[in-house]
Amino acid sequence: MNSITSPKEFLGHEIGEDYYLANYTQLVEYWTLLATQSSRIKMVDIGATGYGRRQYMLIISSPDNLVNADKHRDLARTLAQPYDIDHGRASELARDGKAVVFIDAGVHHNEILPTQTLFELAWRLASGTDRETLRILDEVVLLLVHANPDGHEDFACEYMRERDPAKRPVEWRFATPELMPRYAGSDINRDYHFTATAETRNVAEVMYREWFPQVAYDPHQTGPLGGAMYVPPFRDPNNAYTPPLVLATSAELGMAVHHRLIAEGKVGSYMQNAAPYTAWTNGMSTTTAHLHNVVGILSEVIGTPHPQRIPFVPARHVPSGIQPLALAPQIWQAATTIEYQISAQKAVLAWVASNRERLLMATYTANRDAIEAGNRDTWTMGPSQLASLTTPDPFQSQRIYDAFDRASGIHVGNLRGWSEADPSRHASVLRKPALRNPRGYIIPSDQPDFANAVSFANVLLRGGVRVERAKRAFIVGTRNYAAGSLVVKTAQPYRPFILDMFESHEWPSMPLFSGGPIELPYDAAGYTLAYQMGIEFDRILEGFDGPFETIESSIAIPSGRLIGGYAHSAVIGFVVGCESNHAYRLINRLLAAGKKVHRICQASVFDGVSLRSGAFWIPQDTDVLKVVSGGIQELGLDVIAQSAPPCFTMKEIRGTRIGIVSKFGGVRSAGWLQWTLDEFEFPHTVMYPGDLMAGNWGDTFDVLFLTDGSINKAARDAVDGEPVDEAAAYLNSLDSTPISPMDIPDRYHHMLGDVEDEKTLQNVRDFLTSGGSVVGIGSGTNIASPLGCPVSRHDGRPYIPLSVVKAKVDNEHPLAWGMGDDVNLIFDHSPVFSNKHRERSNCACWFDGRDILQSGFALREDELAGAAAIVSKEVGKGRLILIGPEVNFRGQTSGAYKFIFNAIFSVSDR
Repeated sequence: MNSITSPKEFLGHEIGEDYYLANYTQLVEYWTLLATQSSRIKMVDIGATGYGRRQYMLIISSPDNLVNADKHRDLARTLAQPYDIDHGRASELARDGKAVVFIDAGVHHNEILPTQTLFELAWRLASGTDRETLRILDEVVLLLVHANPDGHEDFACEYMRERDPAKRPVEWRFATPELMPRYAGSDINRDYHFTATAETRNVAEVMYREWFPQVAYDPHQTGPLGGAMYVPPFRDPNNAYTPPLVLATSAELGMAVHHRLIAEGKVGSYMQNAAPYTAWTNGMSTTTAHLHNVVGILSEVIGTPHPQRIPFVPARHVPSGIQPLALAPQIWQAATTIEYQISAQKAVLAWVASNRERLLMATYTANRDAIEAGNRDTWTMGPSQLASLTTPDPFQSQRIYDAFDRASGIHVGNLRGWSEADPSRHASVLRKPALRNPRGYIIPSDQPDFANAVSFANVLLRGGVRVERAKRAFIVGTRNYAAGSLVVKTAQPYRPFILDMFESHEWPSMPLFSGGPIELPYDAAGYTLAYQMGIEFDRILEGFDGPFETIESSIAIPSGRLIGGYAHSAVIGFVVGCESNHAYRLINRLLAAGKKVHRICQASVFDGVSLRSGAFWIPQDTDVLKVVSGGIQELGLDVIAQSAPPCFTMKEIRGTRIGIVSKFGGVRSAGWLQWTLDEFEFPHTVMYPGDLMAGNWGDTFDVLFLTDGSINKAARDAVDGEPVDEAAAYLNSLDSTPISPMDIPDRYHHMLGDVEDEKTLQNVRDFLTSGGSVVGIGSGTNIASPLGCPVSRHDGRPYIPLSVVKAKVDNEHPLAWGMGDDVNLIFDHSPVFSNKHRERSNCACWFDGRDILQSGFALREDELAGAAAIVSKEVGKGRLILIGPEVNFRGQTSGAYKFIFNAIFSVSDR
């Protein structure tokens, strides 16, 4: 074998050397060198990042396996999509095939040490000649991926900017001025199902459409307090749709990592309830993998680029099943972190190599079972349904005991415990036909915003789901469906992922101890994407078929229509409804071209087409037809030509100059707002506290957004019986500690400051009273009182962690133009307002007390009844708009985008 350059030889530094970080540019250069030196490595470009860098993947295996890489990839695809093979054929493929393992690093940009193992692991596999390494290379094809190149480059360069190692930042937030990756920041690990970011799309393409790995390992940092590394098994609950075989195999893999760490004397590994991580929420890389029948684990390892002290946590030193070997207080160095991480990665690879054939058969079985389950009746029961069956019947035990045939040997005394629930209710209650899981879903093409439904279908396609389209009209049951309707049948391998995307989630109210508070969700309690996006769909409980064609790649929005039989010379303008989100995209193109656009302030009818209030009137002008035609062809909009102006009250759209408030380190909700506005072509500028304090900006903007987290969030006292996340409160308190200008370069100083500084508030107040609009979302609504415009809060105290809720909409209110009568929002202990705002006609959205919770968990849900969710208030010549729940949650709540778009287009004349 040719000489393989080590990371130290290439970098001049050891990987894990204190106060040293190699950046992504160096990683790409090193990987490129390894690919030229080793026949065990192939380097592949998997796509562009959010900021335009190239995202690379190494394929690592034996030289023979790499020569036959296409064969092994095709075999993995066949086992992952076993439509046409039986058990016998699968067994043959499992004997001959190689296991495919996906390992990434750097998902979160400030969890930097796992990125350094990308140098070390690649080198050890390229150069190693020991028996274990050779067996791994023979049995496994490793896909080694950098998950967040932009974040790695930015963080490492900022960290290394200081020439004196002793002065390099010991707090990660000092080295993270912007969200990395673009838009999402750490929310990238909540986006693997929605795939909004460039990076998650690249990974999804590799995992679910191209390579179909059987195992995925996602290393993170930092580990549990007082310990070294968290590795699954996860704590409960797991996602209800994850296949048991996947959960069991993932737990087995996690235990293999623990076994290796302990055997090597690497103590301090924890599992299960020793940390808050669960496999509940889709969008996290591991859970999304589970829902694709991929065995998946993560790890959280302690460490920083500089030495740190491991604290003494007495509770960690009590031996138990979740913390088998305690870690003594000590000074911990980055090199130790690297060795722990390499051991974990080698443990995963060695376990896969030893269990290759069994793993491949388990993959076949999980995917085959998913296909078969979609062709028969199945049920998924939630905690509330099961709770309804636990009422004890004092006579039930005796009745069942008396019914036993004693000759059969069955006796109550032979059982470990007893249940007084009536077993006949298992069938009568839990197996009701109406509660069956769907055999498929139909997304009608005649819904008001079908382009939005197409976006949802494209999310499914990016996740490897098979989507079909109706070639002509058809009937299922008693309903007629138009041509172009989309069909998602559940008899396919990724059925668990499909169910998760369409169906409600019910977080179980598990008490931490008897009579105690419930265990908090690690992230979301409920998040159903179809609900968030406002998709209209039908659940089909019986098998069905029709004139369907399978869609192989992304779906283009079907063309709209030009309505109106007027000669071109007679047309003086065009009407476009505002029901589709993409109508606003067309309007932005027209405004960018300097064209005039008006809004029609009432519901209207043109050429027999009924339109909701807020439709757009576009006067004819040079090149208007060209732009409008693009809206018809590309955006699927119906455009109505007119030979006379509308005889309705209209208002010209003037203001589209948008400012979004952020701060040093980035604000994720502000990043997602930027993503949404970019998607729909709203020009915008990011503003920072220093910019706002400086003044001289009021005349350059028309609307200013303060999203959740952009100002200090008011503390909320706990209510009796309400869960309190003390760890989260502590971490939030650390994050709120002001950053000194001395800690960061001069070019970032304008990002520092506080929006609630009196000079800044006066500038915002002047902007508002002179005709600007200020929009507060989530905790951003706290700006009202400091501005001198207090808005009374609702006096109910519901407890609703991150969940999907349904609210009522006044679609005659300008903020809700184009919307239906109901909308799904994300509620996360969100601020809501007194119902007196409804009485004053300045409320666009509220809760009526019925059927509020759609997906997730709620205590005292009834106390939300009557609360106003979205209110507006005239202040001087301007408008203050307060949106309590999240209407742009991680870019996903497209069913509520219009609240944002209308807030932009409803600014006052200035």
